[in-house]
Amino acid sequence: MQYQITTATKKIAALRKKIRCIQGGTGASKTISILIGLNEFAQRDIEPTLTSIVSESMPHLKKGCIRDFKNILQGHNIWNNNSWAETDKVYTYENGSQIEFFGADQADKLRGGRRDRLFINECNNVSFKAFEELEVRTRQFTYLDWNPVAEFWYNNEIVGKRDDYEH
Repeated sequence: MQYQITTATKKIAALRKKIRCIQGGTGASKTISILIGLNEFAQRDIEPTLTSIVSESMPHLKKGCIRDFKNILQGHNIWNNNSWAETDKVYTYENGSQIEFFGADQADKLRGGRRDRLFINECNNVSFKAFEELEVRTRQFTYLDWNPVAEFWYNNEIVGKRDDYEH
């Protein structure tokens, strides 16, 4: 199945600030649109980059982002089984760029190495401390997405306190 460009995809692609915040209901194509964009960035990189895709836990990622990522690449005939390291949950592109997946419950990954891009899926289920640990080690930009269920750290720690975000 090929994924189509939606209004959400266009709006997300237009974001330029360091922290790119995407709020919307279930089925609004937030996650799919972000994954499509991150795939395109990784494919076009001249120098190899590292993108981290994080959620509350690995089981959550397996049922969501990892499944969606594989479906997107397979739907566009890009997926290469030899490029996927199943144990480490890392996809390596021909140009050397990588997209890795890990849960925010893996503390060693949060304080680990640097990355170029970050996507925290359903960030309202991830602590502000985890966000801080990850974001401070991210060179280019961070995507945050969530369903508008209740206020969380974004409302108290980002809005009105930082000028490097867009919603």
